[in-house]
Amino acid sequence: MIFYFHDIIYNGKNSKNATSAIVGAPAWGNLTILAGQNHFGNLVVFDDPITLDNNLHSTPVGRAQGFYIYDKKDIFTAWLGFSFVFNSTEHKGSINFAGADPLMNKTRDISVVGGTGDFFMARGVATLMTDAFEGEVYFRLRVDINLYECWSKSPYANITCSSYSALAAASSPLGIIGGALAGHRVATLLAVLGGSLLGTFLSEKVILPTLEVPLQL
Repeated sequence: MIFYFHDIIYNGKNSKNATSAIVGAPAWGNLTILAGQNHFGNLVVFDDPITLDNNLHSTPVGRAQGFYIYDKKDIFTAWLGFSFVFNSTEHKGSINFAGADPLMNKTRDISVVGGTGDFFMARGVATLMTDAFEGEVYFRLRVDINLYECWSKSPYANITCSSYSALAAASSPLGIIGGALAGHRVATLLAVLGGSLLGTFLSEKVILPTLEVPLQL
């Protein structure tokens, strides 16, 4: 899935159009203009439109809501925490993201850490690319989302995901039971605690077969 979100930073003159604002600044900065030294110490909160193409004036399919913190003095980089909140006919729900954004790289990967609605329990990776940049007033991000684990509750959601994908099974302690549960509808399995598997089944009850192979953590 590919989306674009458009960030218009408040600069003291564009309050009607701004979709983000500086809410924290270092001692040498202010809340109108991003600080020097690679904007270190600035905290920006945003509520940006999401579109399916790179046109700012296209009909939004949702909002990108969250914050970014410029967190290094010696290089231009940030830390992001935000959600895509969808309100379109095709997608309902949200996808949550978190991770470092080394802005000088052409592409950057951040983690998909959760979701709701059509993207319930989503896990994966989103690849970011700065698609446009106009000084310190506007930038556009291209977000390519790859979900490796989720449970879609909507028959209309045009997404590719499964309770346990090949990648998730290969990397997770729970992957060892993935093959044993093939063909069953399992919403999600939660927690490995003290060697015991605690399950929460959200769609229907499933009887787990006895497994002789130990879990390897």
